[in-house]
Amino acid sequence: RGRVEVDVSDALNEDGTLRGRFVAAYGDGESFVDGVENGVQSYYGTLAWDVTPDTELTFSLSHMERDIAPFNGLPAYADNDLIWTDVDATTAPDWNDFDNETTDAVLAAEHFLAGGGRVKFSMRRSWQDADMLYGYSGSSADADNTISSLSWLAREFDQDSLALDLHAELPFALGGWDATAIVGADWQKVESTMSGARGSISGSWDLDDWNAGAIAKPAYSYSSRTETETTSTGLYSQVRVKPIDALTLIGGARLSWYDGTVDTTNLSTGAVSSESYDVEAKVTPFAGFTYDVTPEATVYGSYSEIFIPQSEVDSGGDLLDPIEGRQYELGVKARLAYGLDVSAALFDLREVNRPLQIVGENYYEAEEEVSSRGIELEAAGEVMPGLHLAAGYTYTDTEYLNGANEGDAFSTYTPEHMFKLTGSYDFTEGALEGWSFGGRVTRMSEFSSRGVEAPAYTTVDLMASKSWDNGLVMRAGVDNVFDEEYYSRVGSATVFNFRGEPRTFNVSLTKSF
Repeated sequence: RGRVEVDVSDALNEDGTLRGRFVAAYGDGESFVDGVENGVQSYYGTLAWDVTPDTELTFSLSHMERDIAPFNGLPAYADNDLIWTDVDATTAPDWNDFDNETTDAVLAAEHFLAGGGRVKFSMRRSWQDADMLYGYSGSSADADNTISSLSWLAREFDQDSLALDLHAELPFALGGWDATAIVGADWQKVESTMSGARGSISGSWDLDDWNAGAIAKPAYSYSSRTETETTSTGLYSQVRVKPIDALTLIGGARLSWYDGTVDTTNLSTGAVSSESYDVEAKVTPFAGFTYDVTPEATVYGSYSEIFIPQSEVDSGGDLLDPIEGRQYELGVKARLAYGLDVSAALFDLREVNRPLQIVGENYYEAEEEVSSRGIELEAAGEVMPGLHLAAGYTYTDTEYLNGANEGDAFSTYTPEHMFKLTGSYDFTEGALEGWSFGGRVTRMSEFSSRGVEAPAYTTVDLMASKSWDNGLVMRAGVDNVFDEEYYSRVGSATVFNFRGEPRTFNVSLTKSF
């Protein structure tokens, strides 16, 4: 795989009131999985103009194109055991293809008021389209690593969206307390069309000796077309109050209106089914605080609610109920001796009606209540001149709380325990001046999905870099030095089981002017 990037920014007039930036990137190459390719090119440009010392206009335009030969993962055996064949094993035919283009234009105006306030207006227009056809395993694997069915999916997708936002940030005094208020309104309209077809191919294919060219490309015409139009409007506010210098209280809410229609046409019969939803003045509050225990340590906490209407439909063609939920977080951040920055956080998320696409079907199910809770611990710093260390540990428990999957983990790739340790040493004098050497150890515990369980694994990465005074930096590294075999994600007995990347060598050159 290869990637080239160029990033240029500078003032465009003598006094620097007009500034510009342009970024271009091109990448292409193959995956370690046979037949899988990933090509991407992206462009980004922005202009910023200080109309007055207190008013700034910005405009940005970005465009990205992707050309991918996709892969939907390996199957498992019928008893849900994973397959440990060659790491490059695939189920992809040679006609797998995914083309996608995205263009975004953003215009913003910001004016700073006397006394520290500001007003900002922004507008974003976005266009997306995608055209895809790909095949994947439609059955679990037999003991001899053969499968008896391939499923295929074809889709054509277009989306046009417009979003507007206007908000003001205003400092004020509440009695003798310092305070800041943010009030705003936003509006978004999204129109999309998706045409689709799917089918299956019977036969016998060997995962140990895959012949991607032996699978005939299906002749198809789209069987359904879904047109979706959604509009959302919101009013939001936030107030920050400091009763004392060390304490900041945060509170706010969002008042939302949603309406939308989903029209699905059976292109074979011409039959049209329509669904609509209308949400009036839904309130979603949030609250939080920060408290400086010492100048070097801060405790914080937050509570927020979730409400997201959905455009997916169930097996009867009815819209899924909105995703609803709430989230708590409590944490502390501190700077200790030896230059260490440390943090700890507890989180608890609960949601209902999360969408889950049924494998091999065009519809979704709103899963019952799920929870995700855990703890995150991090420490990082330059513990002695030139020596940088960072360590992190995350414990996450994801679970279906009721329904058919009650007690199972709902995340397909989140381990219960994750640990990372990173270190590097910079040489600032002597024969190795300008060199830096480092490494990373990652440890993941087992995780599972729908009865398929991935074992725990450990990977080790090494890197070295050399910096010169002329702005040239060379980096080289080896990821997964010991070529550990592992699965990075699991899905089901038929699909979405992905092997982890084997030993990989990489090198980069960066030149700054």
